[in-house]
Amino acid sequence: VTMVDAEWMRAQTRDGTEGIIPMSYLERIDIEGDENPTWETIEKFMASTAKKARATFPFDGQAEDGELTFAVDEILVIEEQRDDWYVGRNSRGERGLFPVAYVELILDA
Repeated sequence: VTMVDAEWMRAQTRDGTEGIIPMSYLERIDIEGDENPTWETIEKFMASTAKKARATFPFDGQAEDGELTFAVDEILVIEEQRDDWYVGRNSRGERGLFPVAYVELILDA
């Protein structure tokens, strides 16, 4: 991530795509002790500070495997992360596993 000017920043996505984005689209997150964090560090930090997520895709979990079912835009409460899965509860209070890639974290303002 580098500053282009006072209003624009050059950044790189997780998949390596690089581009220029307006500063107004970003929120600065300071990760103590890490001036150049990796995506893995950023994702772990986000998971540790977020308690809620919004489903960006529907997920039809397999109950026998301990998975959680939810609909798009459903708000989920995250309890913990296990590799590429979260453990949490859906809006009906059901608890289970769901894929990290199916949700976006909601940070408290």
